[in-house]
Amino acid sequence: MTTVTVRAAVTADDTALLAVERVGWTAGSGFPSYDHLTRESFFTERRRPSGLLVAVLDGRIVGYVMVRPKSAIKEAVHVLAMSGLLPGRPQAQPARAGQ
Repeated sequence: MTTVTVRAAVTADDTALLAVERVGWTAGSGFPSYDHLTRESFFTERRRPSGLLVAVLDGRIVGYVMVRPKSAIKEAVHVLAMSGLLPGRPQAQPARAGQ
C-alpha cells in the first residue's frame, strides 16, 4: 500500500504545485474562466508557503491544502479561509517535490 505524506510547503515546491493546479483546474472542472495558464508561479503575495501543506505520494506532490486570511481587509484579519486541491490523478503530475 502506498502512503501519502503531508508536510509543510517550501518555496522549491512552486513548480510542482502549479502543475497540480493545471491538472485540477480546467474548463472541464467547472471553472472555464480560471486563467491558470498565464501564471508562471503558484506562490503569490497572498499565497505563500507558510500557510500551505502538501500531500506527497511516491515523491510527487499530488495535492495541497492552505489556510490564509479570507480578506485583505484589516477588520477581517481574524477570518480565515481553508481551501485545497487533490485532483485525483496523481500520475498526471509531472514535477517531483522540491523541483
